[in-house]
Amino acid sequence: MSLQQFFGEHEQLSVGIMVLLFFIIAWSAAGSYYGFFGPHYKSINVGYERVNNSLLVHEVMLVMPKGNDGQVVYRSFSEPICLDSSCNIHILKVNCEVGTPYFAKHKSAPINPKTGLKYNILPSVESKIYSNEVGCFLNSSTYADIKEENLTVVYAVPMAHVIKNHYVHYLFTEEHMPISKLNVNGLNGKSAKSFIPKDTVVAIDVKTGRIKSRGIPLFVGFLLVFLFSAIPYVIWYYLGKEKDVLVPEYLHTIPDSKLEPWQVDVLTNGSFKISKYGIASILLELYVNHVLKFKEEKKLGLFKKRMFLINKQASLGNLSNKAKQFYNLIKEWKFKEDENYIYCSVPNSQQEIKNIIEWQDVNSFVNRIISRGGFYVMTGVGFLLVFIAPAFVPLSFIGYIALFSVLFLVFLMSTVFSRFKDDNYKEYLEWLAFKRMLMDFAQIQKYFKEDYQQWKSWLVYATALGAAKNLIKAMKELKLLPQQDFDDLSYAQVTALLLANDLYSIGNPSSSGAGGVVGAGGGFGGGGGGMR
Repeated sequence: MSLQQFFGEHEQLSVGIMVLLFFIIAWSAAGSYYGFFGPHYKSINVGYERVNNSLLVHEVMLVMPKGNDGQVVYRSFSEPICLDSSCNIHILKVNCEVGTPYFAKHKSAPINPKTGLKYNILPSVESKIYSNEVGCFLNSSTYADIKEENLTVVYAVPMAHVIKNHYVHYLFTEEHMPISKLNVNGLNGKSAKSFIPKDTVVAIDVKTGRIKSRGIPLFVGFLLVFLFSAIPYVIWYYLGKEKDVLVPEYLHTIPDSKLEPWQVDVLTNGSFKISKYGIASILLELYVNHVLKFKEEKKLGLFKKRMFLINKQASLGNLSNKAKQFYNLIKEWKFKEDENYIYCSVPNSQQEIKNIIEWQDVNSFVNRIISRGGFYVMTGVGFLLVFIAPAFVPLSFIGYIALFSVLFLVFLMSTVFSRFKDDNYKEYLEWLAFKRMLMDFAQIQKYFKEDYQQWKSWLVYATALGAAKNLIKAMKELKLLPQQDFDDLSYAQVTALLLANDLYSIGNPSSSGAGGVVGAGGGFGGGGGGMR
């Protein structure tokens, strides 16, 4: 059974797999946006106090490093900082619980905030230092093992500057890490907010202590994850879900003999295209009607050349329309003939074989039995995700695997997201029930009838369904035919499939798998925070 057939016969499982992949993609995007899987602030506490003509700001940031990127824990500002009162941001204190504090007015020029002396540090660490920031160096030999770092920054801002900027303190720019808990003590009140995602500016009204942020709230993010995950189910429910139809588990008669074997193959194989089994069923139909024989000739040692032998005296009256077309096509591949047979071989022309696989009546038949709207919508969604989603939200490695799995699997689930027209779904289930019977050896023996003419057609349909081997075995067990006839039939069935595979392979080769400075009226203390 091919994957396409498996998915087609297990629709709800297939939809569940697609929903799970969408959930992984959404969860990966949410994890990136909210910083679930990377460094984040366990908490930030900000306090404001009016001292004479200045506003004293006290910030305590508890950072949780992860991985080997946490060599520097920092707090940057969007305007100049000084260790004296010569500028609006007067740094009074920088303290680190684990690491070593630094002050950097200019890029890559960190100094000790207590002594004013320049640090002599590795260039790789120095390159991580930006202008107008304070922070902590973590010991390069042990920083990967540090679970928490507390950075405390105290600075004073002239009240005139505070009033000029509407009492608003922009805490961070777009480069800060997610915050699990932010507590603010304003001049006239307190405020707290849980889980502020990264890539958003946090604005604090220092007068009231109220926190504002442009990020998507956590509960909304979770809701979006589940809504996104439901997309495949919604597409399937409205454009692919079939009506409930009652069909027996096993069907012991041919469901509809009006359908040609190749049409049964297209109906049931899950790809809505003719497969090697459909071509093999046509070849076997020609064989059981004594129109065609198969022969192999050894060439160049072990190499075998497979040939068709057309019986010149055979009647074509019992053949299906497609078998007659195939008969005329094979005759064009003639390379010699004698009194009784025309000898033909498989051509090397890819286009000629492709014309067989892509008959116009195959597409006409498919358009008659199914509506592909859901499949096209699902395919469009898959392509949009692959080419657009990563540009907006970075995904984890598992997220990318899920993303490309969606695009791969949607083509294997063409039956799942398409809907059968009229009563074709019932007929589809009936053929699956007939196939289920053919795959159950005990069932074949139980309902076997000694009528070879009937079983010729059964064998052809069984070939189209990929179940001919069991049928031939049952016929042999019940000794319906002489041993030689069974040997010839087994050889013909295997050779027909090999020839069909040759034809299909020739005609279808692919079948062989940085933030910016905060605006909005200005603000003091705005800048990035986090780790590098």
